[in-house]
Amino acid sequence: MRFLIDLIIAATFWSFTTYSAVEVYQFFREASFKQVSRGLNSTTTFTEKLIQD
Repeated sequence: MRFLIDLIIAATFWSFTTYSAVEVYQFFREASFKQVSRGLNSTTTFTEKLIQD
């Protein structure tokens, strides 16, 4: 009985850990993509201003 309870607790813990790791990975991936695109937008704008001048 104790083994069964420990198995359920371990499975619950690992499922939450795995889910959280995936969520954290997706959050940082999206945030880094936004930062890169934001940086590229400013670089593109700067380059366009130089070309126009």
